[in-house]
Amino acid sequence: MRSRTIKVVELSKTYEERWEKLVDEHPEGRYSHSLRYLRLVEAYSGFCPEYHLVVDGDDVVAVMPLFIKTGFPRKASSVPFADYGGILVSPQHGGREEDALRLLAEATRAVLKRHRLESCEFKRQIWSTAASGELFRRRPLYQLAQLQLKDPAALLKAVDHSVRKNINRAVKSGLVARDQSDPETIRTVFYPMYLRAMQKLSSIPHGIDFFLEAKAQFGDRFKIFIAWHENTPVACLVGWVHPQRVVITQIASDDQYLQMRGPDLVHWELIKWAFENGLKYFDFSLVRYESQAQYKRKWGGEFLEYHLDFVLARAGASLPAGAKPVHDRSLGIRQLKPLMRHLVPLGVTRHIGKPIRLFMGR
Repeated sequence: MRSRTIKVVELSKTYEERWEKLVDEHPEGRYSHSLRYLRLVEAYSGFCPEYHLVVDGDDVVAVMPLFIKTGFPRKASSVPFADYGGILVSPQHGGREEDALRLLAEATRAVLKRHRLESCEFKRQIWSTAASGELFRRRPLYQLAQLQLKDPAALLKAVDHSVRKNINRAVKSGLVARDQSDPETIRTVFYPMYLRAMQKLSSIPHGIDFFLEAKAQFGDRFKIFIAWHENTPVACLVGWVHPQRVVITQIASDDQYLQMRGPDLVHWELIKWAFENGLKYFDFSLVRYESQAQYKRKWGGEFLEYHLDFVLARAGASLPAGAKPVHDRSLGIRQLKPLMRHLVPLGVTRHIGKPIRLFMGR
């Protein structure tokens, strides 16, 4: 007989430890579901948090992080500034999945009504129940790539020969990669290289406080591997650690040293670290365009579906306009990127990146 105590509650200190336990143990859990990351978003953005759980007596059945972006334009999403977010239902309570999803969809609509919003965006939710299609509207978007970790010696044999060649070249060039994510290194080494990389890509950077707060919240679970040539940093890679996987989010390098293959070395060193520390997956995150797909395929990455889910405030409402895959970009956008790269000075980018990110809510 099913329990009659299943209900939605807002997060309180009573449930914080159980929230984290569910996220840490869930096979689809990511760093961005954790309270560490949610506190980071609160501190960085000032967005209004709406955290809900489904409980069955003393058991936590499901968790749902959600944020309301205040100001103009207002929006609801789970969660900002990350590729993963949404509802996690405990595998131990799989029989309650449909009940939990219905309750959380109702709770989301109540939040939307209270804030006078039309929809809420969730990122790559995985469920078994067919009823989810009645509760959430799905939009396929991109793919993601992940590598199942195994002994580095066996993994090195399995990767494309070009990866082995590039790692060997990096080592022969005298590059050394180290895990360095202390605040001083973030300020003086990582962030300047990251800004230059974002400018080259004509992308909007985060403010430095995003990364400093990440270190404060995650401690040793926030990794930056930096490749050095003597005393010069040549490449860096950011990884967020979950008990089952590490998710990489930012990669940057110095073009003057590209022939030394620093990006390959920092990937390889983080992969080895992840295996040695008992993680199961190296998550390359999203695949937005073909050159990314080619690179991640060389490492043996498995490609999986990536999608957005939406809860709509009103039955029959249309899905909000969403991002198109990068290969569908118009010629005009591709032509604009070089202009953006050269017209916005690096010093200006440092100051305007965060306000633009907060405006977009992404």
